[in-house]
Amino acid sequence: MAKTRVEKYRHADFREQARDIMGVDRERRKYGGAVDTAGTIARALEKAYQRGRKEEREGEPPCPTENHGLIDWILIPPRPRRAFWGLCLSLLGMQGDTTEPKGGLRYMWDPQTKRTRWVQIRDWANIDQYDLRDTWGPRTIKPLVDLGLLRQTEEHRLSLTERGVATWRQAVKEADGHMLYP
Repeated sequence: MAKTRVEKYRHADFREQARDIMGVDRERRKYGGAVDTAGTIARALEKAYQRGRKEEREGEPPCPTENHGLIDWILIPPRPRRAFWGLCLSLLGMQGDTTEPKGGLRYMWDPQTKRTRWVQIRDWANIDQYDLRDTWGPRTIKPLVDLGLLRQTEEHRLSLTERGVATWRQAVKEADGHMLYP
């Protein structure tokens, strides 16, 4: 059964909360801080329960309106979102520049990991200038293609689509001057 639009947002919101809880837990453990993960999880579950009861009484909350085919930032899965963030940040900048991106991704051999990976190319005119730190595996990039944020332009090359550029610009606009994080 397909999820409703509200359920998709609810699911994405709960996953973000879980990621935040685990991130704080890891950070505090790493630096020897006090950790109460069980208590934090219990509070999050109680909030979710209360939210469910409220929605049961009052009906489902209003869902964000359709963004003319754009993908809301929270609905992009986390690992692909991080890759999309890195790609857009280097190609379009934090201001969501109006210029069209000159680069994209190229599927090539990474001698460090001994695997074929998607490597970020900043400018197709200088295809030999790339940084192997900006690489992603096929499972990370595939959801971006499936969502229509990237498209294949030539064999082993991907570029941002108009939808991808518009999604980035919308996310930057919604960040309202604050740093947009993956």
